[in-house]
Amino acid sequence: MAAAEPLPTLEEMLDAFAGAVSARRRVADLEEGSLYDLAAGVGALLWMRQAARDQDEFRNIYFRTAREEHFDRYIARKFPGKERTLASAGTGYALLSRPASTAGGGSFLDGTRILVGGGTSRGPSTYVIQGTQPVPAGDLTARVLISATVAGAAGQVDALRGDVPILRIEDPLWDNTWRVDRLVCGSGTELESVDAARARITRARIDERNGFNRAIVDRMKLAGASRVVMFRSDANGATEDVGLNMVYVGDDNWQTSAALLLACRLAMPGVAVAGTSVQVLPMGSVDLDVDVLVRLWRPPAQLDQVTAQRSAQAAVEEYFVARENPFLWNKSGISGSVARAVRGVQGVDVTASLAEPVPALVHTAGTLVRFRLAHVNAQIAGPQ
Repeated sequence: MAAAEPLPTLEEMLDAFAGAVSARRRVADLEEGSLYDLAAGVGALLWMRQAARDQDEFRNIYFRTAREEHFDRYIARKFPGKERTLASAGTGYALLSRPASTAGGGSFLDGTRILVGGGTSRGPSTYVIQGTQPVPAGDLTARVLISATVAGAAGQVDALRGDVPILRIEDPLWDNTWRVDRLVCGSGTELESVDAARARITRARIDERNGFNRAIVDRMKLAGASRVVMFRSDANGATEDVGLNMVYVGDDNWQTSAALLLACRLAMPGVAVAGTSVQVLPMGSVDLDVDVLVRLWRPPAQLDQVTAQRSAQAAVEEYFVARENPFLWNKSGISGSVARAVRGVQGVDVTASLAEPVPALVHTAGTLVRFRLAHVNAQIAGPQ
């Protein structure tokens, strides 16, 4: 591997020459401008160029230091499928029209140019028709596929005739009465830099290692799981480390069949680190009924009870949809959601068909339970 030290400077090269010559011949003349000095200068320049070339050649064969085409060749050889994102031009369409079909049918030829823009220091942009596209004799309108001539976002445009100074077909056609009514082109892709590609590939290689979260999730999904939830052994803190890493798997409905559980358990040894304790466990959904009694500061007769009742019900539904953890819920969270949605709330009493889950026990019960709101009953009452 190339040395990390900086390349020798010209002065260091000349000093090395002087030391070598003096060691062999005491009367050697190394004064500035002497023959020896001239030879030393030429040799120093050549050796500096050789050292720089050697350094570049060594760096170009390593993942962390290769640049541009050397990096591309390395990735294609070592990590196929992870190549840099290449530059590409955006594509889109142009809507064309003509006042009469006197000229009959014809074709828009591949590569026909369309100019768009103008009125700026950059000038108009050029787009080209993709592929030869025929037009029947009687058609007065046409939709042709186009692409930008520049890569990346610079070619993105949505231009209408009349909104820009220039929007026209630049090359001659069989019928030159065709005009461009609209041109739409999406953004292309920029060439990914070597540094960005190196960081992305490094992250991907780490994620693919056995024992890492991404690798485990991908393998479980390959085995048929749609939902994968993982808990480390110390999920409840280091003092309550249970010594088992748990992976819960399920389908789109958060249910786990016996066949899915078996498939995931058989797949786990191929992705877990040897010697670690990883449990593959099922998940399931349970329905939850919630009753809320909203007590207002004012008598309900003085308010729009129907609107207040609907707002309270919608607040409970929103709480269960918006919560980050579908395996937890609590009455105080429901009360707070209702209090924010209904004006003049004195208090909210919440009753549920199931007991509140205990956070520390969520992933230790054998089956991971997802709570699904089945029914909400909201009632409005006056102050106590």
